[in-house]
Amino acid sequence: MVRGQPALEGLRSQAAAAVVALHAAALQLGLTPRADSPDWWAANLLDSATRWCVPVFVMISGALLLGRADPPADFLRRRLGRLLPLLLVWSLLYLGLQALTTPGWQPAHAWQAFLRGTPWYHLWYLCMLPGLYLLMPLLQRLLTGFSGWKLPLVAILLLSLISWMLPPAASAWWRAPAFLAPCVAGLLLQRAWLAHEPVRRLSTALAWPVFGLTTAGIALMAARGDSAVAYDYANPLVLLQAAAVFLQGLGGTGRWRQKLAPLSLGIYLIHPAILLALTPWLGGGGVLRLLPLALLTFALSALLTAGLLRLPGSRRWLA
Repeated sequence: MVRGQPALEGLRSQAAAAVVALHAAALQLGLTPRADSPDWWAANLLDSATRWCVPVFVMISGALLLGRADPPADFLRRRLGRLLPLLLVWSLLYLGLQALTTPGWQPAHAWQAFLRGTPWYHLWYLCMLPGLYLLMPLLQRLLTGFSGWKLPLVAILLLSLISWMLPPAASAWWRAPAFLAPCVAGLLLQRAWLAHEPVRRLSTALAWPVFGLTTAGIALMAARGDSAVAYDYANPLVLLQAAAVFLQGLGGTGRWRQKLAPLSLGIYLIHPAILLALTPWLGGGGVLRLLPLALLTFALSALLTAGLLRLPGSRRWLA
């Protein structure tokens, strides 16, 4: 939702694609309970390889917003004034879809889902964002005047440790504190990458090895029966994986990433409905259907978003 530099915009579209793959993998995991089957392992590996998407979204926001010196009232008015109507409209749309597709659905279920911050499973992120925006002016003040890296680095480590140790919030509306570490990390990593050539060389050399090792670690943790811990966005392996992807993404724009960047929010908002529609044909078919399901869901979501953006006034709700 926050627009900015080309490399970060490219990362945003990359993260949107990863979200689609993640949700396709999560669907397969739910339909394949056996952790020793090829179908489960395929879904587990895809899920583990895309866990970085949410922390990277938060890192992008931190890189774009924490370096500013906006008056808190102006900052909150712009961000919340844009976010809250968007959240309300899409919550109503998905609550309507829930009513149509859930046997025994009652109006009280809609209120309960909204209080949990999950009008549909992916909208928890938009429900978390108001809390993060409310905390950002405080982070901006705390980070102002620190041109070095030691204090912000200590802050990231402490915030990561705290979020890892705390139990998950009962509602997505209260989950913002768990994402303070990647928010600060986004600004710090971007500054380090821009200011220091050794950081750029090191990130290029280590990004893929770190990504591979962290993906393997997450997948093995899940295979041991610790999937809730392994897939947690506060898992240090997930945060390290996200840092590797973020630093790698700062080094290039990519033509396809730039073309898809204006569609990233729409893809994020629309894809669960596309996934729901495709599941009877491609869902639950094992490893041979998992990637086609993810790719087709992403392609159709992008095409539908591009078509809807041609309508007058649609950008407010899709871009």
